Amino acid sequence: MTDPLTFDDFHKPTFEEWKQVAVQSLKGADFDQTLTTPTDEGITLQPLYTAQDIENLPYLDTLPAQFPYLRGTSDQPKPWLIAQGIAIPSPTDFNQALRHALQNGQTAIVLRPNAPAIQTLNDLKLALDGVDIAQYPVIAFGDWALSALLFAYSDQLQGVIADDPLARLAQHGALNVASAWDNLASLTHHASETAPDVKTIAISTLIYHNSGATAVQEIAYALASGVAIIRALLERGLTVDQIAGKIVFEIGIGDNFLLEISKFRALRMAWAQVVKAFGGDAESAKITVYAQTGITNKTQFDAHTNILRTTTEALSAVLAGVDGLDVSPFDQVSRPSDEFSRRVARNQQLILQHEVNLAKLIDPSGGSYAIESLTDQIAQRAWAHFQAIEAQGGMASALEAGTIQAEIEAVRVARSARYAKRKEKLVGMNVYVNTGEQQPKIALPDHAFDPETVIDAKINVSTFQATVEAIRQGATTAQIRYALDSPPDATVIQPLKPYRYAQPFEQLRHAVFAHAKRTGKHPTIYLANIGKLRRHKPRTDFTLGFFGVGGFAFTHPDGETSAERIAQAIAADHAGAVVICGTDDDYQTMIPQLVPLLKAGDNNRPIILAGYP
Repeated sequence: MTDPLTFDDFHKPTFEEWKQVAVQSLKGADFDQTLTTPTDEGITLQPLYTAQDIENLPYLDTLPAQFPYLRGTSDQPKPWLIAQGIAIPSPTDFNQALRHALQNGQTAIVLRPNAPAIQTLNDLKLALDGVDIAQYPVIAFGDWALSALLFAYSDQLQGVIADDPLARLAQHGALNVASAWDNLASLTHHASETAPDVKTIAISTLIYHNSGATAVQEIAYALASGVAIIRALLERGLTVDQIAGKIVFEIGIGDNFLLEISKFRALRMAWAQVVKAFGGDAESAKITVYAQTGITNKTQFDAHTNILRTTTEALSAVLAGVDGLDVSPFDQVSRPSDEFSRRVARNQQLILQHEVNLAKLIDPSGGSYAIESLTDQIAQRAWAHFQAIEAQGGMASALEAGTIQAEIEAVRVARSARYAKRKEKLVGMNVYVNTGEQQPKIALPDHAFDPETVIDAKINVSTFQATVEAIRQGATTAQIRYALDSPPDATVIQPLKPYRYAQPFEQLRHAVFAHAKRTGKHPTIYLANIGKLRRHKPRTDFTLGFFGVGGFAFTHPDGETSAERIAQAIAADHAGAVVICGTDDDYQTMIPQLVPLLKAGDNNRPIILAGYP
């Protein structure tokens, strides 16, 4: 018998050997410019990570459920909550959709303050009719009014009924911060006495994420917001462990797969250090995280591509070990979701749980050289940025000074420029456009309430219990919000605005459809293809992709070698513009013949040349 073959019999290549072979394969192209990827976080993604990249990193030898919870807060696998939001304003329609969702895999009841028809206790009773709230946790990241509405409905609650005043300030632009801290403390005391399993303190980064914040910024803002909350509630009589035990994070999910996995793991580790610094115990330092797919990369056109985007986003959050997940329907940025789009979003999670079996794993990405290296880099940069916010006076001061807004705007502008130049790709919008797609119907709801409809703003909102009683006596959430959001001594800031990088391209496409509706003719470009297919195809394909971004239609004939025949065909077509496509050699002979013919026929028609002749 021969000795068994082992890996020791193979040569172990070094990184330098691998890089040498990689450089040879690039045939002169620069290694760093070709194979590394700089990110807005200041981190450069490498083409290959090795054991050297994680040498001497802290906490790699810790196990799940061990401080600072790099590998998770539990040593047992558990399924995350499928917490899909349902954007239906009618309470009865919402109820039907919710009951259907719970019967088909959803495991939590999600309520949001932007459901304007759920204004009264009776509305909520209709919305939750026949739903066993003892069986399903309620997930309500909202405000004082929504929280009071839920506690007026029942004290037998579990889950999340939480408020983040600083996130509301960032979103709406005005808030009496001191009063908001009083309210949050009152809510937390009330819940501790009546519904101890409910978490009441939110740290939400969704508004920052959806406005364009990077992974590093998002964690830094979360840490700074959390520190502000702890300090404010300590002053109002709660202990560190009481506060930390009631905190739940609501985090957006972006499109960079590896960075997003690392972001959640870095947040878990960094937050444990924050709680420890305040003197909290190891149990209260454990983090609870709900994740929601973001909107910055979502599109109205080619909307089914959003399914691919949310799938990778959901996977990154799950691999990082989130406690609950909301995958937005693919038509989220176009119209209220229907049963089909909600079912697709729900099934994305069900597949990850029951077919990929990710609910049976603990920190499946742990130990990856890339993930561990990126986790540490994000944590280090986020902590430094968090310290800079603290040096400015904390999160509220940074928002009031406009620092946060300016940071996010700088990232958004830089990234928008990359999309505009197609250095960064958004499938279906600035690359690979479906030029035959019809204009999607846009029907986004308006969730704003009219202050003129608020009859009584003198409602007693001095304590949370008083607000609950007011709702039981018939007050609406709009009245509660009006009474709370119009206080004296409000902090006023420039609010953050959610942004999608597809918007400029969508505006082009919508403008073209508007032109076609107004004139009865879709703007068309004639491709003057020179010679055989193999000669003009590269520049023809580029032209189709380039002008397809703007929504133009095309006349795409076979190649021709006669300037006269090309000019005659263009004149008969009446296209709005002409793009000449061929090789540089073809241009030398064809352009002097063709262009005068085109100019003589129509002096106002733009003539565009594909290439650099």
